[in-house]
Amino acid sequence: MTESNPVDQRLRGAVAIITGAGVGIGRAVAIRLAAHGCGVVINARTDSDLAETAVEVGRVSPVAAEIVVGDITEGATIDAIVERTIDRFGPPTVLVNNAGIDIEAAPMLVDVSDEQWERLMAVNVTSMFRLTRAVIPHLRNGASIINMGSMYSLVGCEGEVPYAASKGAVLQFTKSLALELGPRQIRVNCICPGIIDTPMTRAFLTDENTAARLEAEYAAMSTFGRIGTADEIARGALFLASDDSTFVTGTSLVIDGGAMAR
Repeated sequence: MTESNPVDQRLRGAVAIITGAGVGIGRAVAIRLAAHGCGVVINARTDSDLAETAVEVGRVSPVAAEIVVGDITEGATIDAIVERTIDRFGPPTVLVNNAGIDIEAAPMLVDVSDEQWERLMAVNVTSMFRLTRAVIPHLRNGASIINMGSMYSLVGCEGEVPYAASKGAVLQFTKSLALELGPRQIRVNCICPGIIDTPMTRAFLTDENTAARLEAEYAAMSTFGRIGTADEIARGALFLASDDSTFVTGTSLVIDGGAMAR
């Protein structure tokens, strides 16, 4: 759990929309930003997950999280996020496009169905486009947009063609949008995590015959010999959300424990 620091309220007065905030990195980002004074609007599909995130936010902030339950690929959910943010907090200053999925078991491309491909792209790419488009007119000048990419935004991975393709799109979306929004002093950046201990990662470790070997392989990818934590990604989001990053835009922040340095 992130502890609140009354001295470091660098996001006091800020308002953040965070998608995929029910578990994992999204939850950690919501808690981290709230602990530094930010009002947070959190979205995910599962009510109980968001309720748990809201409880954690309440432990570090006197400002309760605004919960918007719904599938981010649906227009009604996007409309609700924007409307409830404005009604509760006013114009947002931070947008964290974190919602994302992968195809479990990492199939080769020839084994990926149309439905799997289309759902993955709908969540990882199209929903990011649609929510960002809806939020931009309401963003305060000087705001920050943070898109959650992956180290596979930058390198390929066998068995992860759809996921890597979607995360490559996230990075190029980020770079191009940074050029469009620069005149408004709005920063647009992409965080590229390595292997992080989240429910999505754990979904690949359900087979008792391969879980230990695969987890060891994940840990060995980092120069630190371990899997990263969601809060380590959230700390990067705090930097990009705050005025500490006022001259940072159109780039990727790789947080991978040195995996890509090999």
